[in-house]
Amino acid sequence: MLAKVPSGRVTIARVPGHDSSRVRARSSPTTQSATASALAVVAVVSMIALAVATITGTARADLPDPRIEQSLRAVEPALLSVARQNPGPWLVEGAADINSGGLAAGVVALLERAGYAAGFNEDFAWGIGTNHVITPDRHPTVLLTAMDDKIDQYRRDPQYHLIASYDSLSPADRAFVERTAALLASLWPRDITAIRRWAAQHPQESQRLADLNARSERAAIFATSLDATQRTRHNP
Repeated sequence: MLAKVPSGRVTIARVPGHDSSRVRARSSPTTQSATASALAVVAVVSMIALAVATITGTARADLPDPRIEQSLRAVEPALLSVARQNPGPWLVEGAADINSGGLAAGVVALLERAGYAAGFNEDFAWGIGTNHVITPDRHPTVLLTAMDDKIDQYRRDPQYHLIASYDSLSPADRAFVERTAALLASLWPRDITAIRRWAAQHPQESQRLADLNARSERAAIFATSLDATQRTRHNP
């Protein structure tokens, strides 16, 4: 069951098999401190993301996006609400890009500061030590974090159950972006001239698309299984 929180455009869901509970609209001082700690973890996410990229073969050169902080703060109430229903341990993995890895690092820090056992896949033990690793023999609940264009592939996969998501755009703006992007994608790369002609003929829509893309940010956290993440890792 999904419940909308209008003020932050955050979607909250319960993990199947666990009772839902009320989500506080504002984070407590403790969880605000946890968020600050989470942001410090982003400093080491480049190494983590490179490890993910090595495993999946999808290395990227970009660095963690500072907007990860906004996503963390947005999904924090929903994440901790789910954690109260299911105390873990939690094994957190990021989709194969640096921003998703940054969100994963923040999620681990938030859960740890809130008193829950959380960590990364044991494949990362060589780089971060064993204190922040959750091994399969502990039978963890697995979370997969994804940002922006990495979200849709997991949203379509029934093995991944959405428990929290954030979108910086309103539903109307997101629909406009997706509709216009689909139109332009149908022309690319077959007819570059048609794309330029569309922009010239629709200057307001073109500018709106550029403005929305500049502040567009999406984040999602999915509950899944070790088997699902292993299959995805080997078949990205």
